[in-house]
Amino acid sequence: MIKRIITASIIIILLLIIFNLPNIILNITLLTIIYLASLEFSQFAKLNFRSSHIFAICMIILYFLANMIKLKLILILANIWWFLAVLLIIFHENTYKIWKNNQIIIIIFAILSIIPAAIAMQHIYLMNKYLLLFFIFFISMADIIAYFIGKFFGNHLLCIKISPKKTWEGFLSGIMGSTIIFWLGNKFFYNFNNILFLIVISVIIISLALFGDLFESMLKRSINIKDSSNLLPGHGGILDRLDSIIATAPIFLLVILYTQNGYL
Repeated sequence: MIKRIITASIIIILLLIIFNLPNIILNITLLTIIYLASLEFSQFAKLNFRSSHIFAICMIILYFLANMIKLKLILILANIWWFLAVLLIIFHENTYKIWKNNQIIIIIFAILSIIPAAIAMQHIYLMNKYLLLFFIFFISMADIIAYFIGKFFGNHLLCIKISPKKTWEGFLSGIMGSTIIFWLGNKFFYNFNNILFLIVISVIIISLALFGDLFESMLKRSINIKDSSNLLPGHGGILDRLDSIIATAPIFLLVILYTQNGYL
C-alpha cells in the first residue's frame, strides 16, 4: 500500500511538471509510453526480446502514420474495437481459445488499443492541456474509489474468472464518485445542457474503463502473470496503470468534440 501511494505521488508530481513544460516534452513522454506499453503488450504475443523491441519501434512508426488519417475515422474505429473487446470479455470462455496463442491477433489487439488512445490523448492536450489532466484525474479517481470501496466493503464479486478482486460495490461506487467529478468538469471544459445525458455518458465511460482493466487482466491471465511489468512499484507496469485510460481516451475525445461543435 505504501509503495502504491509513493509511486502515485511521484506520478502526479511528474505529470504536473510535464504539463508546464513545452509541448515537445509531452510528445517525447507520449512516445516513451507507446514504446513501453508496446513492450509490455508484446509478452502477451510471446515475442522474444529482439522482436519485442522491433514491435515497439513499429508501433511508434504506426502512431505517426495514423496521425495522417482523419481523426473521426480513428475515433470511430477505436470505439468499435472496444465494443468488440467488451464482447471478448463477456464471452471470454468461448473466445479465449481463438486468440490466446495467435500472435497476429494479439498484435492487432495492441495496435487497436494503444495507437488510437495515444492519438486521442495528443488531441485532448492540444485542445486544452488541463482537459487532458482532468480526464486522467476523472478516470483515475474511478479506479481509486473502486479499489478502496471494493477492498474494504466489497462482498459481491464482479468477474471472478478474470479479475477475482473486483466487486460490484467497488464498480458502482466508482461510477457514482466519478459522475460527480464529470459533472464538475462540465462547468469548465465542456457543455452538457442535459444533466441526464451527462450522467449516461459518465456511466458509459466509467463502465468502459472497467472493461479496459478487465481486458488487460484477461491478457495477463492468458500467460499467467499478475502485472504487465514491475516498472511502477505498487502498481505494476505501464499497462496496469493506463489500461482504463487507454480504453476511454477515444470515446472521451469523441464526446468532447461532439459537445463543442457537433462533430458527428
